[in-house]
Formats: sequence, structure tokens, C-alpha cells
Amino acid sequence: MHGFEIGHCQDKWHEFGFSLLLLEQWSSDEFRQPPLSNASESKRDILFLFDGSANLVGQGQFPVVRDFLYKIIDELNVQSDGTRIAVAQYSDDVKVESRFDEHQSKPDILNLVKRMKIKTGKALNLGYALDYAQRYIFVKSAGSRIEDGVPQFLVLLVAGRSSDRVDGPASNMKQSGIVPFIFQAKNADPAELEQIVLSPAFILAAESLPKIGDLQPQIVNLLKTVHDGAPVRGEKDVVFLLDGSEGVRSGFPLLKEFVQRVVESLDVGQDRVRVAVVQYSDRTRPEFYLNSYMNQQDVVNAIRQLTLLGGPTPNTGAALEFVLRNILVSSAGSRITEGVPQLLIVVTADRSGDDVRNPSVVLKRGGAVPIGIGIGNADITEMQTISFIPDFAVAIPTFRQLGTIQQVISERVTQLTREELSRLQPVLQPPPSPGLAQKLKHGGNLGAEKEGGKINPPLNKCPPRATLSGYSGGGVPSGEGARCGLAALYPLTRLLFREEGTEGKRDVVFLIDGSQSAGPEFQHIRTFIDRLVEFLDVGFDTTRVAVIQFSDDPKVEFLLNAHSSKDEVQNAVRRLRPKGGRQINLGSALEYVSRNIFKRPLGSRIEEGVPQFLVLISSGKSDDEMDDPAVELKQFGVAPLTIARNADEEELVKISLSPEYVFSVSSFQELPGLEQKVLTPIMSLTSGHIQQLLASTQYPPPAVESDAADIVFLIDSSEGVRSEGFAHIRDFVIRIVRRLNIGPSKVRVGVVQFSNDVFPEFYLKTYRSQVPVLEAIRRLRLRGGSPLNTGKALEFVARNFFVKSAGSRIEDGVPQHLVLVLGGKSQDDVSRFAQVIRSSGIVSLGVGDRNIDRTELQTITSDPRLVFTVREFRDLPNIEERIMNSFGPSAATPAPPGVDIPSPSLPEKKKADIVFLLDGSINFRRDSFQEVLRFVSEIVDTVYEDGDSIQVGLVQYNSDPTDEFFLRDFSTKRQIIDAINKVVYKGGRHANTKVGLEHLRVNHFVPEAGSRLEQRVPQIAFVVTGGKSVEDAQHVSLALTQRGVKVFAVGVRNIDSEEVGKIASNSATAFRVGNVQELSELSEQVLETLHDAMHETLCPGVTDVARACNLDVILGFDGSRDQNVFVAQKGFESKVDAILNRISQMHRVSCSGGRSPTVRVSVVGNTPSGPVEAFDFDEYQPEMLEKFRNMRSQHPYVLTADTLKVYQNKFRQSSPDGVKETLPPGVVALRHPLGGVGWS
Repeated sequence: MHGFEIGHCQDKWHEFGFSLLLLEQWSSDEFRQPPLSNASESKRDILFLFDGSANLVGQGQFPVVRDFLYKIIDELNVQSDGTRIAVAQYSDDVKVESRFDEHQSKPDILNLVKRMKIKTGKALNLGYALDYAQRYIFVKSAGSRIEDGVPQFLVLLVAGRSSDRVDGPASNMKQSGIVPFIFQAKNADPAELEQIVLSPAFILAAESLPKIGDLQPQIVNLLKTVHDGAPVRGEKDVVFLLDGSEGVRSGFPLLKEFVQRVVESLDVGQDRVRVAVVQYSDRTRPEFYLNSYMNQQDVVNAIRQLTLLGGPTPNTGAALEFVLRNILVSSAGSRITEGVPQLLIVVTADRSGDDVRNPSVVLKRGGAVPIGIGIGNADITEMQTISFIPDFAVAIPTFRQLGTIQQVISERVTQLTREELSRLQPVLQPPPSPGLAQKLKHGGNLGAEKEGGKINPPLNKCPPRATLSGYSGGGVPSGEGARCGLAALYPLTRLLFREEGTEGKRDVVFLIDGSQSAGPEFQHIRTFIDRLVEFLDVGFDTTRVAVIQFSDDPKVEFLLNAHSSKDEVQNAVRRLRPKGGRQINLGSALEYVSRNIFKRPLGSRIEEGVPQFLVLISSGKSDDEMDDPAVELKQFGVAPLTIARNADEEELVKISLSPEYVFSVSSFQELPGLEQKVLTPIMSLTSGHIQQLLASTQYPPPAVESDAADIVFLIDSSEGVRSEGFAHIRDFVIRIVRRLNIGPSKVRVGVVQFSNDVFPEFYLKTYRSQVPVLEAIRRLRLRGGSPLNTGKALEFVARNFFVKSAGSRIEDGVPQHLVLVLGGKSQDDVSRFAQVIRSSGIVSLGVGDRNIDRTELQTITSDPRLVFTVREFRDLPNIEERIMNSFGPSAATPAPPGVDIPSPSLPEKKKADIVFLLDGSINFRRDSFQEVLRFVSEIVDTVYEDGDSIQVGLVQYNSDPTDEFFLRDFSTKRQIIDAINKVVYKGGRHANTKVGLEHLRVNHFVPEAGSRLEQRVPQIAFVVTGGKSVEDAQHVSLALTQRGVKVFAVGVRNIDSEEVGKIASNSATAFRVGNVQELSELSEQVLETLHDAMHETLCPGVTDVARACNLDVILGFDGSRDQNVFVAQKGFESKVDAILNRISQMHRVSCSGGRSPTVRVSVVGNTPSGPVEAFDFDEYQPEMLEKFRNMRSQHPYVLTADTLKVYQNKFRQSSPDGVKETLPPGVVALRHPLGGVGWS
């Protein structure tokens, strides 16, 4: 290759701005992605044989096990010719719930599991159960395919010692080829269980029954990766190479949790999977080696103890070299010389400070298999260069998304066996360069290079399916085949070799409604996406798919670069569950996807001209303003297709690419009829077509009302203001904002803080209503810093806030206001940019205390009447009216015609006594406890406003409580926060929440400690705990509630929601987060509930916890007058059965004290001749369905005003006064055709 040497080619490719995403296998006529084998799709027969004895009776233990079983089955490919499931319980004998031939679809078996009740029985005859399973369940007559060679698996749950011998039946089972897995719980005997399994790795021990759900990923992985009665050889050496630089500090706890979760999914052991961890920044530090720990728990403990290395920019190249020379060697525990796979998981949050190309090549040639994970500012091209093949690279926007890729990484590590790796070859070439790309795009003279005196064909003349003859992944190809072979080697560049450019490539993002409104029909949305994906040519170099849910806010389910095969995408889709939430904030969801999802680092190929599609599925009209986000999305080049149920047609047209791509349904059950209508544009529209349609779109001018204004608050946050002064400024801004008529077409607000630097908090376009603006302002904290550079801040707001891209309507003539709040003299020049602001038509208001330079402030405002000063910031309320009047008539909330509105009264002052009870045990380490204190400080700082009468106490506890301070001790917010910040971590092995709550009752919520309970001031106990109490705290919490104390409970990480619910007074005051870093995200939710609690008048001695919690539900239906709904509606009876089951299993519907309701149902229909009742109110049982079927002969059924009166009378008769307290009754109405469930 004269004139086009491969080295030169590599350098050019390196400059290429496109991402290399996939190495493909090639044959003579086509090339394909090398997928990992997917064991989950093969045939299997799995019997779940669970302990149904007295071991699981009481304390809600069996429901936990039943839910666990449900979730495992939901992960499996259940179908007649795929995975078949059988379920049985055992104690004295065996009760078969379902044989292999009885419930062969996933919905059927899940419905059965959901209704299971515990068998009971005193003895636990495990030996008998094993023998019974082999004789009567793993047989052809029961649906087993054991004679056809289909793998047979037994999943056992054992919660006690067997009453009979297990050795004989266990031996017989092994000889028959059945592979057992065991969940060891409670008092099960490990030695006894080891007689049953093929390997100790097949025993999964649950720390406790409530935590058995933690084992779900492990059992699913085992069930998917075991073949032919024996495990895949599981030997692997797994090294985590973690960026430990300063840029990782805030996300380091989430990074550790991610590593821990991956390790927990692995079969760790000396002869199985070994694990090492290395941190790096500008230096490298091994945390532990491959031979340091030989069991999973020791590895997990070591991960939990990790501390951030620290240091500047990470040198990833040097770290890769370190791993090869010091970790992947025999002396450090590596089994590289034995051919054991060497997996290296590299996680970084920044671009490398040194070269990664050469170390990556050396590493891969040395036998390592790297997987690159880039977060935030990491360079995806670097991750692809490092990874064994580019397909292994993953990019996510923040550390919070690590949880969404954990299962993908775990499965990849599990599936990368010796056999799989023998079929893959590493990619050693770096990505292509923009210099070469430009030549290819514009038909550059690449054909001018000569080889042996002959002109080589230019690359842009290569045939469509160019191949690399004999290419083996790591060698250097040569000759004409190599020239054209480069087209195959870098699939992303195939757009340069075809006239159509991006033939076969599509990026498709599904933006789906996950709110409560969509929840009842969410399964239809999920199925619809699954079927669309089935029709698409999914692959990294063809069609990529992402799914985002939205409701109150958006949630990333998986990104465009998360999955590289159709199977992976469909499996991820089938795992989708509705996120919940009351709002349908479509505007913020559209804004989120346009700014965060259609981006190159996250897998979008928008920069390469690949068509970008957004498939929106919504359940109703948007609750926020979506005009601007819809315009922005389309101007970005995205083609939206909209599907909505009972939505505003005009709203959908604004979003959609064109009106022909707007699809309305009355129920999501109608989605199958839209499949081809949605697929047609996705499969046929090119980027050129999309651009033509977008270019012809006319965007109406933005709506602007007469009271519109844009107001930016520029707040001095320097050290001179101090925390106390800043709190007064924040409260002042809040009072102003409460009086503004905020909305997208009305008043928009932005906030910026500054000191020596500038800190934008939110822009004019960020929030569209008053509530989120106020919440954001409440979260403001003093930034600190000096000197004060006001000129720099003025320049920043002029360039970055009063511009269209930030939401300013300055070009539309909307009044622009800048409110500058100063606490000192500027150290830089203010005159220049003050003039720029004035000349732009922005009206500046200056607010300052006695420390400001009034002349300087007048220079900025140019009008002495717009300068307002106070002696101290605590006096700001005195100038509030003058500030409001300075905005003119545009900003203030308008008064109704003919009504005089007096000056607004100050908000009602709050009264409360709050005692915090903080877990000071090893559940929180010292650094985590500081996060808890910070959370408490923020709660107090935000909730305690000027003039409030709030008292605070604090107790820290482990096995016993320690009083930090009492309610009577401090009288100001500043004193309280200072006292909180001085609390010293106790430590201790155990946390006894029961003792702590009892201590509060006896020693804090009493007059001697400062409690104002007798004055009916709201009393609040606020518990923050990191683990389960050593004693049950529910009764003590109940005693506090009966005394008139509202108990809030926040559980962090090692405590489940059920346990938190037992501590809290009711479900509204129970909160749980995964780690201490997420506490800050919980603040707003807690504050909202606290606010409600502080405005209650609490009556001592009255509690709502002990009330009965009963729910009566009528299921009604109607049909057309000329049809029998039982005949016309296919599957009507089974659907009613499913609905009744679902209603009967509702949990905590408006129930206090963590109680579950007693649910009674009745089925009532109304005919022209009068009402027909299938059965009266009763707890639903399957045999009651037959009574419903007897209604078939009474049709037609109608839904009229008389029908509603029938329901009303029935409710009155069912709940006589004085008998019990019944929740507001509900009616479920089923219309013809079946259109979902509605409550009234």
C-alpha cells in the first residue's frame, strides 16, 4: 500500500469525529455483529419448589417469598416452546400449584403465583419433596421435556432443617440430570443443602427473608448461563479500574455501589471468579489484588471501605499499563497463564490526560478484555478505543445512571466465557479521522495514491458490502481488499459509500408516559414497543433504540448505545414498569430528550445524518407548557411521531413532524392497529425527507400576554453577605416571586448568584410555573468567595440570560428586569456592562445594605429611584412594596375587574416542635453521617422562616440514645444549625430504633424538655436510620402517634420500605432512599409533607393508626343494547377475573400506620328491567367467578343515571354508621368495548 500506508490511515481515522461503535463479522457477501450467545432464549424446564411450612408463617414472610418468585419468573422467557415453569410448595407433603403443562404463558403463571397462599404444615420433609418432584413433576406426563434432552432445573427455597433424610433423594436427582439451585434462608442447614447441589456456588444465602430480593440477579444469571446440567466454566479474573480523581468525588458513593452490585451478581470464589480493584488519577493505587479475597462477602466489605484516591485529571493510559504489569500477573493472583478470561472494567468520568491508544493495544494483545464505561465528561471514543470491541463501550450522562447499566454489565461479564471469547477478536485500530471523512464525502482524490505503479480505487468507489478477506481482527490487511475492507471495518462510515448515505440506519427513541394515568394500560404500551422492535433491524450499525419514561419528570430506561442486539432491547423493554407520578409534564420531557438523549456521547448519530425519530406515547393533555420544547426538538432535526389517548389534537399536531403522523386512540388496547402506521415513516423517511418536512413547518410566534415580563435576580453570594444575611435575601426573593403571575406566556424568572465567580442557578426558560421556581429558590445556599466582581456578573447575565436561547423574550418586546442584590462594593469595573444592559432595554433595580457603594449602584441602574437600601438584610420586607411597584403593571398578579386587592399579607407563621432521632451506628460511617447532618441542617434552614416559632431537638442513637440538645435549648435558626453542625458521630455496632423512639416519648415530648404539646403545637419526631432496628419499633411509634406526635421516618439503603413504614405514623411520612447522596433529592418531598404537618392542629391522645382500614369496591360494566358483552368481548370473563384479583391485592390505599386494607368486592350490572348482582360485598375468591359467569343470560347491560343510583344505594347499605370506618367507596366501570379501568 504505497501512498496509503496503514499507519497513515490510522492517524487519519483517529481524527475522524464519528464514533466507532461496532466491529462486525464478515463473510463473502455480508457481515454481521458478533453477538454473545443468549442462553436465556433456549429451552428449559424449571420447577420452583418452595418451603410452605410453619417456617414462613407470620410477619408477612410468605408474601415476600411470593413476590420474589413473581419477579424471577417475570425475567424468564416463559412460553410453551421456551421456558416452562412448574410451582410447588412442600412441608409435611407436597402441594403442586402448577405443572409444566398447565400454565405455559407468562401472564398465566404470574397470575397464579400472585394468588398463591401458604400451604402450612409443621414438619419440613425436604427428602420427601425431592423424591416427589423427581417422580411426579419432572416427568413427561406432567409436561416435562426431560426425555427430549431439555435442561431440567429445580429452584428450592429452604427455611429450616429437614425432618427427614435428603442424601438418597438428592443423589437420585443428580443422577437423573436435574440441576438444583437453593435459596438458603433462616435456619436451613448449609451442610444438608450441600448434599443436594452440584456446586456450593448453587446455594444462595439470604441475609434475611425481607432481603431475599437481593438474590434475584444472581438466580436469574444462573438460570440463564447453566447448560446441559452443568455450569458454564465460570473461572474469570475481573479487575475494576476506577477513576479516583477529584472529578469523581460527588459520585464516588454511587460508583462503589455499582461495583458492589456487579460483584454480588458474580460467583466469587478461589476457583471461580476472582476480583481486584484499582484506583487511579495522576497516580495509581491498587486497593486489593485478585488473590486478596476469596469469597464474595470479603470482596464486598473491601469495596465498602474504599475511599477516594483524589488527584487531578486521570491518566487512563498509565493506569492501563499498571494493570497489565502489576495486576494481571500470577504473583497478584491472575490466572492468565491458565487461559482464564481476564476482564477489565474501566470506569472514568473525564477525558484521559495521557494517550490511551498504545496501552490499549498492548493490553488487548496481552490477553485482557477491557470494557469501558464513560460518565459525564468522559470521551466515548476513548472508551471504544480501550474496549475489547467498541460494542463493549458504554456512555452515561451522570453517576445516577450506573444503576441502569448494572445488569447489562453483570450479564456481559457472566456471558464472556472462554468459549465466547474464542469467537471474538479485539479491535486494535483507532477510530477514523475527520480529515479522511471529508475527502470521502466530497469525492476527494484518495484514488491518486499508487500501489505498484497502478492507481488504487478510491474508497468512495468500494462496493456496498465491502469485505475483509481473511481479516482476523488484529492483523494489518493490505491491497485492494484492505482498501475497500476499511468500509466494513468501520461500519459508521458506510454512509459515505452510498448515495443514500445512511441506508438502514435509524435512531429511534420511545418517550412513553409512565404516570398514574397510563399505569393501568402500561402493559399495552410495553407490548406495542416490543412488537415494533421485532420489525426493526436492530443493531449498533443499523437501528438503535432508547426508551425514556416521563410523568412529573423524565426517567432514562436505557440509552441508544446501551444495547446492541434485538434480543437485548426486547428483554429490556419487557422489564419496563410504570414509574408512577401524578403529572404528565410533556414539555419538560421533550426538552429533556432534545438536550440529553439526541447527543453523540449517548449513542445518537445525529451528527452523521442518521434519521432521528421520537415515538411519543401519552395518556392525556400535558400539564406543563410544551410549545417551545416541541419547536426546539424539531429545529434540532428530530422527527416526532405522536400517539395519545384522549389528548388534545392541536397539542399533538404542534409536536408531530406533520399532522399525518398524529395518532389518537381511546384506549392503549388499540395500539396494535397502529403498528404499520408507525413503522412506515420510521423505515421509509430519510434525513432528506425529514429536513424537507421540517423546513416547510410554520412556527407560530410565541404567545405573550399583556402582563408578561422577564425578571432575573442577580444575588451577591460572597463571604461579606454571610449565611444569616443570605437567608434574609432568599426569603425576600421568595416573597417577591409569590406575588408574580408566573407562566410561560406571563412572567418568567431566572436566578444567578455571584461572588468572585458567577453561579447560574436557573434560567428564564427552566421553570414554567410558580411552585418549581419557589422550590428552586428555597434550595439556594450561600456560595461564598471573594472579592466581589459585580462587573463580571453583569457581563454574564447580559450574555447568557437576557438572550433568546435562555428563555428571554427580549426580541418580542417583553419587559426585561434585572434585580441586583448587593452586600458590598465591587472590586472590578461595573460601568461598561451596566451601559450594555441599559442600551439593551433592560431595566435594572439595585437593592443593597449599608455596606454598598450607593454611587456604584446608581451607575448600574442609571436612575436613583431604582436604588433601594436597607440597614440590614433583615429589613428587606420594608421595601417589598416599592420593588413590586418598580416592575410596573406587567409583572404583578392582576386583580379581577372591579376588585380592590389590599397589600398581600405575610404568609402564616409556622409553629412546630421537631425532634430529630439520628442513627449513629455503623449503619452510617463517619463520612455518611456528615451527609445526614447536612440533610437535617437543610431541612431546618429551609422550613424555618422569619417569624416562625419552631423549636428543634436532636438525639443520636445506636444501642442506646444520647441527647444532643432539647427543644428548649435554642431560640433561633442560626443557633440550631450551629448545634447540628457540632454533633459528633457516635459509632456502635447496633441501632435500636425502638429504644430511641421510647426515649423521645419519655424525655423530649414533655413540657420539661420544652414541648408545647399541651398548647396543641404540632409535634414531630423525625427519624433517619440506615438499617433495621434490633427490636421492633412499631408499637413505640404507635404510642408516640397516640400521644399526638407525627412520626416521620427516612430509611437509607440497608432498610426496606416495609420496615420504614412500621416506624412512620403513616405512609405519607415514610421515605426511603438508596444511599445518603440521594437524601438531598428527597428534601423537597419531605419539606412538602412537613409543611402540611406543621399546619395541622394536632390533638393529643388521638391517633389514626389503630383505625380499621376497609375498602368496598363495586365492579360494573355496560354494553350495547344489541349485543351480549360476554359474547362480543373475547376474554371478557378472564379480564374481569384479573381485575378483581388486582383490586383485591391493593396495598395501603389511604391507610394509616402502614396497614393494608381489607378489600371487599361486588359485581353489579344494570339491565333495562333492573339491577343484577353476581355476589354481595366479600373478599374475592376464584370460585366467585362462576357466579359472575351466571350473569351471561341477563343482558343487555346499560350504564345510566339509574345504574349510578343502584351503586350509591348499595354503598349506603354496606356501611351502616357505627359499625366500621370505610374508605371512600369506589366504582370500577368497564365500558364496551373494554377500555381500561376508571375510578369514580
